[in-house]
Amino acid sequence: MDDIYKTALNDFSYYLARTEIQVFKDRQRWIAESKLSAWFQSSSEKAVFGRLLYIGTVVNDPYTLTQIANELSLTRQTISAYLKETVAAGWVISEQKGKTLYYMASTELCESIVGYADYSSDLFQMSEVHEAEHLLGLLKKRQNALPINVLKGDYDSLRGDRDEPQKKAS
Repeated sequence: MDDIYKTALNDFSYYLARTEIQVFKDRQRWIAESKLSAWFQSSSEKAVFGRLLYIGTVVNDPYTLTQIANELSLTRQTISAYLKETVAAGWVISEQKGKTLYYMASTELCESIVGYADYSSDLFQMSEVHEAEHLLGLLKKRQNALPINVLKGDYDSLRGDRDEPQKKAS
């Protein structure tokens, strides 16, 4: 089982690396083609900022500046700068309710994120990474279902605390 698991893990790692290289190349193209993609892909913080606003928009629960900062563990100053830039560009929409400003993703930002999800689904389904991940997942589930840890050769757990086999009663 150990050899099968290692082979499955190595296969998955290889196909995942190839897929991530393709994603990198495609992102470079998108960045060159779109100011929105260029801004949101310029850092992991900006990318997750966009994802969070998308989630708030989809569930119709927009965020305040403080909520965004707290959720992402970023400073209010950083989030304020991001909001200023993205609202000015039209990628984020602000809405005032009483004295509080709420922020949500624009239709353009939402469509971009949905487009990326569609791209990712296609890429993973068409590449070997999906099949390799599926096999690895099945092996992990099977491992968890076994009463022993086959990957570590833990056959002693089958015998419990006994050091020697029990003798048959005469």
